[in-house]
Amino acid sequence: MKKILPIIAFTALITFVPKSASAETMPNTSFQTDSTKNKVNQIEKSQKDRDEKQTKKRKKIEDKAWIPEILAEKTFAIEIDRLFLPMGIINLRHTWLMLVRDGHVEAGLPYWGRYSAPNLSIDHPLVVEVDAPVTDYHVDTTRKGYEVNFKLYQVGETLEVELRIDKDGYVSFYLYSSMRSDIRYSGAIKIVPDKSIPFQQMSDQLW
Repeated sequence: MKKILPIIAFTALITFVPKSASAETMPNTSFQTDSTKNKVNQIEKSQKDRDEKQTKKRKKIEDKAWIPEILAEKTFAIEIDRLFLPMGIINLRHTWLMLVRDGHVEAGLPYWGRYSAPNLSIDHPLVVEVDAPVTDYHVDTTRKGYEVNFKLYQVGETLEVELRIDKDGYVSFYLYSSMRSDIRYSGAIKIVPDKSIPFQQMSDQLW
């Protein structure tokens, strides 16, 4: 009887150990499922972000593809929203416009120059009026977008126009005069949908 007991105890120990080891090494399927789901979600999110970026980039290119086309056609408009003066920037409450149509310019622009009054009134501003053909017109592509230069000859005065246009359509507009002080504006380039619309009605029709 004494000889049998150790054998029974040893057998019970052998039987117990594998069961204990099996419980400890059993994989946590719940944790693995959550981890797999997280990885899948991260991959899907990353792909979605890449797709959205590509869509935005493609849309931006498509939306702004008309800029070099209208510059080449010499038919576009610049809506002016700011006037830059030595003493600061004035946000304009009126819509001011320069229209280039088939190489001819019409414009009514607020001006702070040699012949202006001491104080510029926003409600009744002094105006540069232009109605002249474009000469020496050329367009250059820059790192940020485009640069357009041309000249306008009026009675007793030569005006040089420099437009710096970024790829989003924002415009820095410099006007140099042979008779008056230089001036700078800013605004946005616009498409002219109908060349037959009179200049005075154009601002409400621009795209």
